[in-house]
Amino acid sequence: MTREKRGRHLACVPAAAAGDEDDVVTEVIAQPLDRIPREHGASVGNAAGARPHSATVPAILFGAKPMCGKYILAQAAKAERAMGIRRGRWEYPLSYRVLPTEQVPVAVAESGEREAAMMRWGLIPYWAYGVPLKASTINATVERIASAPSYKDPWHRGQRCMLVMGGFYEPHVNADGTRDPFFVQLADREVFGVAGLWDRSRRQDGSYVFSCTLITVPANRLLAEVHNGKQRMPAILAESDHEAWLSGALQDAKATLKSYPEELMVAWKVSRRVNSPRLPNDASLIEPL
Repeated sequence: MTREKRGRHLACVPAAAAGDEDDVVTEVIAQPLDRIPREHGASVGNAAGARPHSATVPAILFGAKPMCGKYILAQAAKAERAMGIRRGRWEYPLSYRVLPTEQVPVAVAESGEREAAMMRWGLIPYWAYGVPLKASTINATVERIASAPSYKDPWHRGQRCMLVMGGFYEPHVNADGTRDPFFVQLADREVFGVAGLWDRSRRQDGSYVFSCTLITVPANRLLAEVHNGKQRMPAILAESDHEAWLSGALQDAKATLKSYPEELMVAWKVSRRVNSPRLPNDASLIEPL
């Protein structure tokens, strides 16, 4: 089904309902990248000539409840072109249900060039000795990136990245308190980048884990109707803002963090099957109901 046809399936959603607390999924520590920077906050790439690390995606416990925090990946070659990657390559399986704690493709700036890397989704601060925090760190609100203990150091050190997506899911709270997932994508781009922060943390055994979080901003009108519990949305970056976000001065990077125009987005209701890791991870998950 084409994007144009899917866009017609955007359902009329009722007024906002109260309560949309994200459920917590048991944390799984991912493996570090191939090359370890000499100093904290240095390169996250790989040794010269080596391909980017593509770790096996860690399993999420089958008993996990539905949660707000899922998206889909774009085909790797398309993602590299869209993100302007000049160093390294991404190698990952296509996924229609990316979940927290999995290794995800991110773009970073390295020596003036955009580099492909894989990181754990769910930031582990450098001071946590590689141990995931009890609180969820998959999202960082734009209002607190400069002050929250988990995010203020990566923010002030300029450890910015872009998480690469083909679309994402958000929960809509119904009048009876139940939640239905909606799939959201851009009308003008097949692949897009979401602003994120990254960090590296040293485990007790001396190995490192590289991890990231995606930044959220207040929802535009479309996403406020869909994600009516929290009325937030990912900080989707305009293509013209990629360079400022990855390599610009702090104030220029902060200026890119804004709500994406609602007229350039489409959304439709999908099956609750997307919430179950037991079920097939394929294109049927984004088919409109």
